[in-house]
Amino acid sequence: MALKDLTVTSSELTEAQIEEIVKDYIRYDAAAKQIAFLPSAASLQNRIRVLLYLVALQGWRFVTQDQVPTEATPAELERALNIPGGTLRPILKDLKDSHFIFPRGRYYGVRAAALPHIRKEISAAIGRAGVTHEASKSKRKKQKPSKQPAGNKSKGTGQGKGSRVPGQADFFDKLISGGFFEKPRTLSDVQNRFHEKGHIIARTSIPSLLLKAVRNEKLRRERQNISGKKVWTYERPK
Repeated sequence: MALKDLTVTSSELTEAQIEEIVKDYIRYDAAAKQIAFLPSAASLQNRIRVLLYLVALQGWRFVTQDQVPTEATPAELERALNIPGGTLRPILKDLKDSHFIFPRGRYYGVRAAALPHIRKEISAAIGRAGVTHEASKSKRKKQKPSKQPAGNKSKGTGQGKGSRVPGQADFFDKLISGGFFEKPRTLSDVQNRFHEKGHIIARTSIPSLLLKAVRNEKLRRERQNISGKKVWTYERPK
């Protein structure tokens, strides 16, 4: 075997990488020039769906000889993925800052050089989500349903006075497992992400979630100088 037998063209490598990333979640409708998500993608985080879609766009040149755009504007992503603009914009900024995607004028796309890193990011996020889901399911099986006296329910919510809103802890765990804390985040960053996803949480409820995660070594914290003020920031241990 000669060394030339071990060579591979850039296009072949890129096509293989794209297929490996999208094969379980994406199908191409060549006639309609559309990308269709499979049911397996329904439970994926919006961040991962954006990455999958932008990677899939790069695959059009291997699917059809027709000219099909391989980049997309935020408005096109919003329509294709059914993600509200207020939710989509922070995701695009985060992916751009992480160098997973790049802007070209109004358009966003991915480069071939980023595909291995995108594949690792998607695999890690899906793996973390799967572990969290199984752990939550196991925990629910062990817990016995509690009967709350009718007299303890507050009007309009069905919850006792002072009780935590269901889902806040689970959503916070998903922020950790989904990569939100891959870079330092402040308390305000966390509250804004809750609100972006439709979870209205009081600012005073967030420190207990953060401190618990720090004690359990899911997050680490340090003081940083932001806008002239010393504030605590939180991120996943490297």
